[in-house]
Amino acid sequence: MNENCRYASIPKNNHDFWKSKLEGNVQRDKQDYIKLENMGINVIVVLGCEIKQMMKDKMIEQEKADNLANYIFFYAKIRIMARLFSPIVIFHSQILQNGYEKSS
Repeated sequence: MNENCRYASIPKNNHDFWKSKLEGNVQRDKQDYIKLENMGINVIVVLGCEIKQMMKDKMIEQEKADNLANYIFFYAKIRIMARLFSPIVIFHSQILQNGYEKSS
């Protein structure tokens, strides 16, 4: 019954019953929150739609972090490979510059 939740709905079958029941749940919950707070208990309401959104956001954050890690790893690997093979490239270019023929 969260007004701001896109997942909130009242079933179409037996609509009047469900509307009355759900609105009654909301009123009872509010009264229970007041009773608990009067007893010195702090009430925190976490809605299912909020949890769903937090988990979705967390998955998006994880996906972004994974993509960044893969990007860094991929280019770090290329840089390492370039360092490994660059002496060979330099060596071959020095041979060609000095007029030496490649051995078969």
